[in-house]
Amino acid sequence: MALADTYLYNDTNPNKRTDVRTFKNIYGVDKGLVIKHQDCPGLLEILDWRGAMKDIKAFSYNVGCYESSNFNTAFKGLSYSLEHSPEDLKNYLQGSLGKAKYTYLKQEYEDALEKHNAHLQERKTR
Repeated sequence: MALADTYLYNDTNPNKRTDVRTFKNIYGVDKGLVIKHQDCPGLLEILDWRGAMKDIKAFSYNVGCYESSNFNTAFKGLSYSLEHSPEDLKNYLQGSLGKAKYTYLKQEYEDALEKHNAHLQERKTR
């Protein structure tokens, strides 16, 4: 979870992580942006889906690579909105375009997760 993972990088964490590139690779944004928008549950869900999609695409072998996925393309289209204020981002996600983007990303994630789970189940039965 993106928000929880930001705390792994805090100075107050005795086991503070310093590999900030890993965080950005997983979630597509830096931890400061997550903290800035921590009161935007829609965005946090999208970031969590992105993190999961990176794993799903890397380890399922049957759902394609993340970089060429529809999810990645749609997520990149969201990046402009992430530069706005938290209030503006919330308004965007509550508007028709933002709701459509959220719904699309959610469906892409759920479809990939379903394929991933089916793949895992198939491997168990072999």
